[in-house]
Amino acid sequence: MKKFYLVDYDHNKTAKKQERLYVVAAKIAIKYGSFGRRFKNCDELYIQEFWNSNDSPSFEYFLKHINVSTVKWYIHNKIDLEDKVWNGDFLHGITTVGEISWNRYRFPSLTWRSNETVFNLLKESGFGGDLKHPIYKKDKHVYRWIRVPAFYLKYDEGSLSFMAGVLASGDFCEKDGLTYVRYSMKTKRLLEKWSIPIEEVEEDGKSCLASPIWGALFVSKMPEGIRDAWLNIQRPYGRDIYPPILWRTYIDNKFPRGGIPYLKSRRWIFNHYKSEKGAMKTLERERVSRNLTQIDKRVREMVHAWNKNQDKSLI
Repeated sequence: MKKFYLVDYDHNKTAKKQERLYVVAAKIAIKYGSFGRRFKNCDELYIQEFWNSNDSPSFEYFLKHINVSTVKWYIHNKIDLEDKVWNGDFLHGITTVGEISWNRYRFPSLTWRSNETVFNLLKESGFGGDLKHPIYKKDKHVYRWIRVPAFYLKYDEGSLSFMAGVLASGDFCEKDGLTYVRYSMKTKRLLEKWSIPIEEVEEDGKSCLASPIWGALFVSKMPEGIRDAWLNIQRPYGRDIYPPILWRTYIDNKFPRGGIPYLKSRRWIFNHYKSEKGAMKTLERERVSRNLTQIDKRVREMVHAWNKNQDKSLI
């Protein structure tokens, strides 16, 4: 009688290899881009870079066993970037400058108008995607970042990095000899949610102005290449009022010069407001009138972070 033997396939091993395959594909997509439909333009060296062992699959096997929709799922559910700046939170904070268009068959794209600062910032991101030079259309420069797999990264709107990305999405502008930051109206709703003052809505109704002080507070969560631009503005709007209000509210009345960006010395503040008592009353009155009594906890966290770093420097 003929004997039959059952073959015990290691389904666990096969599943793990398939998962590893998709994790590698997700990392390749985030760093290098989409490579066209089904990754056909991908380089085999990229597979070897992320496989991290000698048993990397052949290029043919790689292409045969992946599809874009599953790669998207893996980016969203399995990839968590450890980078302190360029992570999903910061990236999605920046995208408030415009609109992301989602596509079932391709990776998403971002479109925004008249903000070269974001264009230059994204060039340094290290994420795959095709960053298009602006097209002049209807008196505006239109920018596009197309087929960006990193947009599928998870993000947390409650994080400091997300807020840093939102604030970094602004564009510096000059008015009446002072420097403001111009934000989209989409960003305006977030700023108001965090009780960050909007100084003015521009005539076209498509943008608004805020003080650079708020972005300067978050520079430790931004790329190093743009920090100096936020910290070395000659005449930022709100420099004489917002820093002392924040320091007095969340730290103390000592006002160490530079304790937070643009904070002037205790002597200057008391002389400016005539006396210590007058200064404290004026700052409290301004805090209430500018609706800073309910300011978002993330702003408070950054004020405390600046104070903590300053304490360390004095030890």
